Amino acid sequence: MQLPENTCGTKPKSFESSGEAIGKPVQESRRDLLYFEGSGADEMSDVDSYTRKRQERKMARWKSCTKEYKSGLLEDMEELKASAQHGLTQPQANIILANLANIQQAYMAPE
Repeated sequence: MQLPENTCGTKPKSFESSGEAIGKPVQESRRDLLYFEGSGADEMSDVDSYTRKRQERKMARWKSCTKEYKSGLLEDMEELKASAQHGLTQPQANIILANLANIQQAYMAPE
């Protein structure tokens, strides 16, 4: 048995990890007010909202595809377990165990 090909591709890059503050926060104090400027979330990235939404859609599609792929792997695993219920020879059992290990490794992979 061969593992089905994962056609989901690689995980899209996230903008969150590359967000750096554009400028250092500037502290302004008044007699009764103390606050910081320049550290807002909207200043964390120079990526526009259209690009960010596109990236979020790509990530959602990738997650959905990966979820479907992994559920297919679980179905294959259950089918192998069911076939193991019938009397097996040692070579057959070794093949099934190797396939189960391959499925488990693919399922547990983060990407």
